[in-house]
Amino acid sequence: MREWIEEITDYMQEKENVPLPIVDLSEEFHQAALETEMFLQATSELQSAITSIVGKMEHANS
Repeated sequence: MREWIEEITDYMQEKENVPLPIVDLSEEFHQAALETEMFLQATSELQSAITSIVGKMEHANS
């Protein structure tokens, strides 16, 4: 993942003259990746909770 971020950073610097140093931009991408990972994990946990609640409701209505 780090390698991919560095490639994107290099491309952006070459093509768009990004004013941020590579390290700063790389850290921004890394932080965004961590936040995305946490969001996906929370989404999975929410989905499991909803599935459990629906299952309990179906069982109670049987």
